[in-house]
Amino acid sequence: MLKVITLPNPILRQKAKPVDKIDAEIKKLVGEMIKVLRPQPRKFTGIGLAAPQVGKSLRIIVVCSRHSRKFLPMINPKIIWHSKRTHLGVPESKNPYEGCLSVPCVWGKVRRYSVIKVRYQNLAGTEIIRRFRGFTGVVIQHEIDHLDGILFIDRIKEQKGEIISKLT
Repeated sequence: MLKVITLPNPILRQKAKPVDKIDAEIKKLVGEMIKVLRPQPRKFTGIGLAAPQVGKSLRIIVVCSRHSRKFLPMINPKIIWHSKRTHLGVPESKNPYEGCLSVPCVWGKVRRYSVIKVRYQNLAGTEIIRRFRGFTGVVIQHEIDHLDGILFIDRIKEQKGEIISKLT
């Protein structure tokens, strides 16, 4: 099973490479990423994961829909439009703080776009353009940042926000 890598691993700071071909190896990687997020039925480790977080420098993310609890794999995702409006913190959630499996025990509020439009390929290779907002939109923005070597703590620092950590 894949393991989530954490800071200071340098792959987390690299720009991931595009996926040229969606083959059996890519599909297997996506399946393994989902197992990292949901290691057992009804148990979730996280709600989003980018391939660099498991040591693979590829432009692949997997996000869990908040409402359906189904996983949505995105190959080569790119935000092609975003609203001018933003919000601070995670909307539609009791906890407004972002966290990250690769930066354990650290949280903070990040200003993100309220609505985004993303172009990506599904596992069949079909190009899809879709709008996302709210909770799922935040997760997708967070995971696409990973593909560009940007962590949520970088966003907090550039926005002069507060990083909260808890000793374990």
